[in-house]
Amino acid sequence: MKNKLSLLLLSLLTVFMFTGCEDEEEPFGSPYDLMIVGRSEVVPETTHDYTLGNITNPESYNWTVSGPAEIVGASNGATVTVKFGEVGDVTISVSNGVDSGTKSVTVAETEASVTARLRGGSGVLRNGESDTVFFEFDAPVSEIGDFGFNTEDSTAFNRGAKPFVSGSLGDLVRIDARHYYAIYTAGTGNGTPEAKFENITSTAEYGSVNIDSAYVQLYRVDNIAPVADLTYSADYVKAGNTVTATVTFSEEVMPVNPNDTLMFATFSGVGISGRDTLMATNNPRVYTFDYTADEAGSGPVQIRLDGIVDFAGNELAGRNNANKLVVDNANPTVMGTAVDSGSGATITIVSTEPGTGMYLILEEGKAAPTTPKDFMDAKGILRSVQLSGANSATVTQALAEGNYTVYFMAMDRAGNYSDIESGALTMD
Repeated sequence: MKNKLSLLLLSLLTVFMFTGCEDEEEPFGSPYDLMIVGRSEVVPETTHDYTLGNITNPESYNWTVSGPAEIVGASNGATVTVKFGEVGDVTISVSNGVDSGTKSVTVAETEASVTARLRGGSGVLRNGESDTVFFEFDAPVSEIGDFGFNTEDSTAFNRGAKPFVSGSLGDLVRIDARHYYAIYTAGTGNGTPEAKFENITSTAEYGSVNIDSAYVQLYRVDNIAPVADLTYSADYVKAGNTVTATVTFSEEVMPVNPNDTLMFATFSGVGISGRDTLMATNNPRVYTFDYTADEAGSGPVQIRLDGIVDFAGNELAGRNNANKLVVDNANPTVMGTAVDSGSGATITIVSTEPGTGMYLILEEGKAAPTTPKDFMDAKGILRSVQLSGANSATVTQALAEGNYTVYFMAMDRAGNYSDIESGALTMD
């Protein structure tokens, strides 16, 4: 019994000693890694945000940076703003005293690639016109070896063809380390010249990266005047009918006054006046307009397209088919004959205008048509023929023996109908 009691006391002492040692140990020594979200590679002299996202107690997290960078604004919270300096490696660190995280960021070397920006307008010039070309580099420039036209190099712009050169390119003027400009004056010819930069070197802060050559396009040179081709849904129109015209320009155009937003077609002729707006289509060179004839009009419609130029300011050089649309409000006169030729009836129709001739054969005694609708709806032999030559046509019509009345009518190209003429026909 004494031995059992001693064993129990020893066991209790061992448990007490073990528990006391555990309470005195240091807290767990491997804090959780925090994930910092943000760019891993940046260019010099740029500013970027880095964040832990949506976290609890964001004010307990403190940020530090090492390397060519500095914190802008608050250094605690869920997000920090870092401004980077010259080329080098930066470490961004964050911790709340328990959890921590780091992120490595490379401030990369940056070459001074160049892009051109044209000073407003349409980007097109004609012979003798000048405008400014602005050049912007991706990195500050410490040196530019040479600048001028590209006269011989194959580039992504000319794709192996001989570079187009026209006019003159002024001296390169520095605005600041990233921005320059030059004055370009267009010359003869048609095309887009290129400027060539040689031996461009970025500043030391950006790694002193050298580019042997870089190319940019200048203003497009356009010395060709545009031409307009007109087509019509119908070439002849009568009072009350509307024709849709399609205008196809040889190149894109605009109003001569940059403040205008619309372009117009103007109509004139005998008893003809008015205008309509040119309506754009999905094709930037194609527009449409409508013309509706009235009773006073007669003859060709003179169509003008005024105040229209191409993007270089060249005025229209011509308008094809501008007088092709004709207003015709006069009814044609028709004459016709029908005789038994032995093998059928020989029918001849003559009109005073080109168009379509029609004949209707009814048995003798049937009601005569008095209007074009009556003519078309009659229950008989109805045929139409195209009038050609001297506005006439002759056809042979098979008929059984008997007595008939043949009615004649003509329609001109504008849709005007003649009066209805008739003649008797006996087939033996």
